[in-house]
Amino acid sequence: PAPEHCEMLRFLIVFVFSLSAIICYKTYIGDKIVRVKVGSVADYNGILSLESDDLLEIFSESRTGHVDVLIGARTMAECQNYFKSHDLTYEVITENVGDGVEKERRRLLLKTAVAQGEFSYDTYHRIKVIYERLDALVAKHTAITELINLGETHEKREIKAIRITSNISLAESAEKPMLWLDGGIHAREWVVPATMMYIIDSLLGEQDNEKDKSDEIQAILDKYQIVIAPCINPDGYEYSHEEERLWRKNRTPSGCKKNKLNWFGGCFTRMCYGIDLNRNWETLHFGTVGISPDPCSLIYPGKTPFDQKSTKVIEDYLKPLKEKLKLFVTYHSYSQLFLAPYGYTHDLPADHEHHTRVGKAVVEAIHQRHGVNYTSIRGAQLYPVSGDSFDWAYTVLNVTDSYCFELRPDGDSWKIGFELPEEEILPTAEENVDGLLALIANIKHEVEEDDGEDDNGEDDNGEDDNGEDDDGDNDDGEDEDGEDEDEGNDDGEDEDGEDEDEGNDDGGDDDGDNNDGGDDDEGNDDGEDGDEEDNDDQNDTDGNVDDQKDDGENDDDQNNSNDG
Repeated sequence: PAPEHCEMLRFLIVFVFSLSAIICYKTYIGDKIVRVKVGSVADYNGILSLESDDLLEIFSESRTGHVDVLIGARTMAECQNYFKSHDLTYEVITENVGDGVEKERRRLLLKTAVAQGEFSYDTYHRIKVIYERLDALVAKHTAITELINLGETHEKREIKAIRITSNISLAESAEKPMLWLDGGIHAREWVVPATMMYIIDSLLGEQDNEKDKSDEIQAILDKYQIVIAPCINPDGYEYSHEEERLWRKNRTPSGCKKNKLNWFGGCFTRMCYGIDLNRNWETLHFGTVGISPDPCSLIYPGKTPFDQKSTKVIEDYLKPLKEKLKLFVTYHSYSQLFLAPYGYTHDLPADHEHHTRVGKAVVEAIHQRHGVNYTSIRGAQLYPVSGDSFDWAYTVLNVTDSYCFELRPDGDSWKIGFELPEEEILPTAEENVDGLLALIANIKHEVEEDDGEDDNGEDDNGEDDNGEDDDGDNDDGEDEDGEDEDEGNDDGEDEDGEDEDEGNDDGGDDDGDNNDGGDDDEGNDDGEDGDEEDNDDQNDTDGNVDDQKDDGENDDDQNNSNDG
């Protein structure tokens, strides 16, 4: 055929492909994001019932007394009637979600594809591009990297990770302390895999903007092995690109709507798809807090812990290595937060003071890069959740330093939300390189060595000089009466055990209040005393701290306050 015919054919193929992609893609035209104030568990359960009746979707869970929901034009009037009849105050905070989705979609379709093995930070890339970049980096940096295939998803996609450390070919490299980072557990959080890829690039010296950190990074790679899985939910990630931009879960068939079967054993209404993978980890009170029992819900946890391949393969990889694991970090968006345990209860963990110090260092480092404010709080201060990954690492694997980052935008940027503009990808990634380096410098494994606590040498399984396991117990000598570490200190804190985070400028106070992702430049946001705020989602009403991290035993006194 003539060249002009080939060009025309190529144009038609691209046109048809683009048209089909647009037709199949959920538009969200006319959908609104509505903020509803909830003052009790009953209020929250009422919102869940509306979701189960397909009247709305939970867009973002409870944040200090409110829930943001996605409501279509068809059901808006019915939802408004419900809110009014139940005295629930609400406001529309995004008039037309479809506007933002459509604009983002057009920009992505017009972007020029990168060459195989290349990566850019001015657009969002598909999983194929992410994996090709990992392959290229491993081929280029053979002395310090190796590719890991953790396993396959329900739709047979690989879950890839990269291991980075000095002299990786030597057997000794596998005995180094391990740092774990993962991202992309929620499909719609596109900035997260991009940030993970930038962190990988930076550790390998691929980013000129991070060259000034080369000595610090080299010291880390000499001492640690770092394993990074940039997208552990590739099925959901691809689905959010192909069909539903705001899809959250994976793509496993999850059961019948409201678990209702017909007389013939099929679904009474329809089959549901997807599990919320950040509710699917083995923690105390799995499936009771911050979840919905409806398989169609965005926060459905699955039937049992680790019944999803994406979470199971990580458990299978990390559990045998738990004695080496010194840091567990999972990346999410959005709200600009640094979250520490616990996520499922407002009770303070044994390592609360350490977590507070680490959080302060991290958010300060992030702020120094571009002036953006992140806030350090405990996970439950955002919203109580059972079955989240960083609680699993903290309580089951005994990883003292187990955290979650919530990236840009901040908690009040609901008009942007998960559709972070492409021009913010690079600064988001850059500031989180700084945050990660500050985090590594302040983890317990580092602090103990700097303070000379391990003069006789700490062995690879984290056992210190006195034989106590490095699982968050008091390393400077527990009192004979067995007092909790919260009263002690290992950094020169006053002997009265006074909480070190008073006046903490990271926004994470001790009263259980949520800072909601806002700026933390106002000091103590509420000025309240240290008493725990009443919270209807709180599990532990007896005030007794589950010593879950040490023995994993269930506290029978806990109330399942949100079991539907």
